[in-house]
Amino acid sequence: MVKPLDNQVHQFETPIRSPNYKVAQFVKPLHWIGYGLLILSLISLVDALVPTDLMNPVWEFQTMGAIIEQSPLILVGLFMVFLVDPDRLMKWDEFILKGLSWLALGVGLMYLLMIPLCIVDAVRVHRQANQQIFSQVSEKREAVQQVKDKLNQAKTVGELEQLLISLDGAGVAPEITPTQPVEQVKQKLAQAIAQGEQNLNAQAQQAQQAQSLDLLKKAVKWNLGALVSGLLFISIWRGTPWARQRRQNF
Repeated sequence: MVKPLDNQVHQFETPIRSPNYKVAQFVKPLHWIGYGLLILSLISLVDALVPTDLMNPVWEFQTMGAIIEQSPLILVGLFMVFLVDPDRLMKWDEFILKGLSWLALGVGLMYLLMIPLCIVDAVRVHRQANQQIFSQVSEKREAVQQVKDKLNQAKTVGELEQLLISLDGAGVAPEITPTQPVEQVKQKLAQAIAQGEQNLNAQAQQAQQAQSLDLLKKAVKWNLGALVSGLLFISIWRGTPWARQRRQNF
């Protein structure tokens, strides 16, 4: 007995799904991963902001740097959150995406406004660091001057030995033999003190140069990062007008 043709056809029928269905199934987990990345970014930002120390240029400069360095993670999170089919959104999801779209605009403007503030803080940090170096050098110069005064007043071998101990702690003590005359010892100690002053000035100059170079590198890096990140956040806002539109089923 031959089975009807319709029954044979139904036996070989398989559900046919459009390519959009497979794309939606692949994108759906990325949407939730984006929310997770945004939450992780929020935790890192809170950690950078607490405890706050406003009006402290060092804290402001470092905090802005930490916020700017978090921008790649925030941008990836926003991109993945908006990677969704607008026709398949739930009401609460529509509300969140609308807020995130406007938030992208606000964050983008904030990043752009951080550029002049970062420059001002970099200058303030540079001045503060130079003042600290100058204060340390001044204290050491005062100590050197005291050693000079004691050297001019020293008349006995015991007093010269005390000066030799202090110079030995600074790493510039000359080699002295017990048979050398007092005047010759004083001359060697004076030369050692002069060498110590030169070393002090060279170390201060090296510290200033290293501090200035490190500060310049960070300022350029963070300012460029703030510029690029700000423009990318604004581009996300411009690219998601559908998230800000009121829907009939909302």
